[in-house]
Amino acid sequence: PEGDLHFAPRAELREVLRSFFAHSGRRVHISSELAVYYPDEERFVPDLFAVRDVESHSRDKWVVSAEKRGLDWVLDVTTTGERYKSLEQNLRRYARLKIPEYFFFDRSRGFLRGYRLFDATMGIYQSIPSRNGLIRSEVLGLDLAVENRRLRFRHGNAELLSLPEVFERLGARVDEISLLNEEEVLARVEAEQLAAEESRMHQETRQRADDAERRMSEAEQRVDEETQLREAAEGRADRAEKKLQEAIAEIERLRRDLDARG
Repeated sequence: PEGDLHFAPRAELREVLRSFFAHSGRRVHISSELAVYYPDEERFVPDLFAVRDVESHSRDKWVVSAEKRGLDWVLDVTTTGERYKSLEQNLRRYARLKIPEYFFFDRSRGFLRGYRLFDATMGIYQSIPSRNGLIRSEVLGLDLAVENRRLRFRHGNAELLSLPEVFERLGARVDEISLLNEEEVLARVEAEQLAAEESRMHQETRQRADDAERRMSEAEQRVDEETQLREAAEGRADRAEKKLQEAIAEIERLRRDLDARG
């Protein structure tokens, strides 16, 4: 037994694969640390294995004669670097049992190798080449890669995440959205304050315009009143002048009458 350092990555990879195939609709059984029995073979316990086209329910062991299916894919994980002798033994065993693919991952060294059955009749494995750091599993329909000494599965350009990683990224996204919301709220408040200030300035400008218009109307009214007063005064002056002329004419007439009487 290799302890938590061995159990944790194996359990994480198992749950990642189970979740992926549960959502993909493919009937793939994923198990770890389950005893496997092939006819006329010693029992062995792979770290992780997959079997296609079977129901994925809990089992205590995998008996090939009862399941009518052998393993399709096996992964061994080591964290101590002391199991390379097991790698050689497993390569011979799994090839003899005609298991289509076998992967070996040394977490302590970030070492990953994949093997695919080259000749099923003779039971010969061929190393799967790495392309751009990815090793393709045709059985799973996934790519495997090592990132920071962690084994990762990829489906196309998408990385398969464990449940804690999903929650972690969701939390980071929520924080990002919350921060964006705070920024949006601040921007909205600033916009509202700016709009209120512009409205206030507009009202003040309108008020000043109304006051100026009112003062102009009052001035025009005063001018009209002064004009009316001036015109009234001029009319009274004209009437007074007329009466004065009439009085002068009357005096002249009376004087002439007096002169005529002698």
